Amino acid sequence: MRKDLEKFYRKLDNFDLYKLGSHASLHRTIEFIDILSRYRNLFGNEALDIGCGGGVSTFALEKLGLNVIGIDPQEEMIKVARETAKKIGSKAEFLLGDIFSVSIDKRLDSLFMLGNVLAHISVSEFRNMVREFEKLLRSNGVLVIHYADTIADILNGELFIKSPGTARNDVEFSYDIEDGSINITIIERKIRDDLYEADRFRIHIWAPWILETVMDSNFTLIARDYLPRNMILDIYKIKK
Repeated sequence: MRKDLEKFYRKLDNFDLYKLGSHASLHRTIEFIDILSRYRNLFGNEALDIGCGGGVSTFALEKLGLNVIGIDPQEEMIKVARETAKKIGSKAEFLLGDIFSVSIDKRLDSLFMLGNVLAHISVSEFRNMVREFEKLLRSNGVLVIHYADTIADILNGELFIKSPGTARNDVEFSYDIEDGSINITIIERKIRDDLYEADRFRIHIWAPWILETVMDSNFTLIARDYLPRNMILDIYKIKK
């Protein structure tokens, strides 16, 4: 999974956009702070940033006054996050791995999945993650998920419309009816009409109603924010 993610961000996106200091990362930091500050009273003090990437979201959470641990399965992303933390004097901790492999020895007030991390997670994988969320959260803790409404993207013709990777190459999309995902084929070189060199990726389809259906009965939706670019912010509270 880690290699697939690294290849995804290098091929379909600009890897450098996820490094603190770029114009895009500055915009993302401001955007995260603006969105999340509305709900700051729900987050407590101790937080976990799942799929933190290069740390942009983690540092935004820290600016909101949270003590944050960031985790990500991409080694290069974690390296960038740790180097940036040293440069800016951040106290955030960064761990390589995912929710199943990292060891967190304390209960947390809030868990965050920011920047459409859900796109890389299937429904079945997320069901298993929910069980881990229950173990990590304190009583009345919250799970904050920031994600794209993939169905709205498709209907509005906006799926990867601004992606540098899809703009530079011939791209084909197909739908996996069993996995609930979109397969993305980037054609690098056509050898003949029926033969070509290509890279293949997949993103999983999510929408608010899908997430509500998947969430365990131990979580209750307490806030939903409809954001620009078909993005959604959901806050679920654990029942304990």
